[in-house]
Amino acid sequence: MKISNETKIGSLTAIAIAMLFLGFNFLKGKSFFGKSNNLYAKYTNVQGLAPSNPVPINGLQVGSVYSITTDKNMKEILVNMNLTKEVNIPVNSVAIIKPSLLGIISIDITLGDAKTYLPKNDTVATEESIGIFNEVLGYVNPVLNQVKKTVGSIDSVLMSVNSILDPSAKNNLHATLANLNSTTANLIGASASLQTLLNTQTGALAGTLNNLNSFTGNLDKNNGKITSLVDNLDKTATNLSKLDLEKHYPF
Repeated sequence: MKISNETKIGSLTAIAIAMLFLGFNFLKGKSFFGKSNNLYAKYTNVQGLAPSNPVPINGLQVGSVYSITTDKNMKEILVNMNLTKEVNIPVNSVAIIKPSLLGIISIDITLGDAKTYLPKNDTVATEESIGIFNEVLGYVNPVLNQVKKTVGSIDSVLMSVNSILDPSAKNNLHATLANLNSTTANLIGASASLQTLLNTQTGALAGTLNNLNSFTGNLDKNNGKITSLVDNLDKTATNLSKLDLEKHYPF
């Protein structure tokens, strides 16, 4: 049986269209060879989310965004997610759109703690994302608060220094420094005077000690004379006493 060229061209065209359709859906995250189910979420702002963006749970990708549709009013956007892994999603789970610094936008599903799970083709609760910049600011804010406290402390110190250095305080400080300089000068003068007084060669104390040494030396040299003088005075006093007694009581 001979196949015409038209039939061959038609068959190849049909196969190419089928492959194109399958490839397009595969890129969008739709699986045709494994088990999958759909999960829906409703948002008012998808923040640039597009088909084929990942859908992770606890950091592991379990599916991808299949389609995004909305009505003419643009008040509600329906996101269809195709989950390629069989996972149990509690009914109180939340789907949050999360941008990243690399520009990859995903829908992170935060699992709840309920004991019942969402059925296939059901809708999961959503929550507005704070945005990547707000999230970064959330990490930066503690540092900024600490810097603010530090700047406040520095400002307080500067204000205290400024209050100390106001005109009246400056005058008081100058007077105090002048008094301190005067006191220091007096101490230096007193120290010099004391040094002069205590000088072993020319000091007044040295002269007094020399005079005292000379005096005690003379006393030592004239010790015999002094003793004789005392003895003579004692004899004279004795003789005078005897004369006085003989005068009043003659025998």
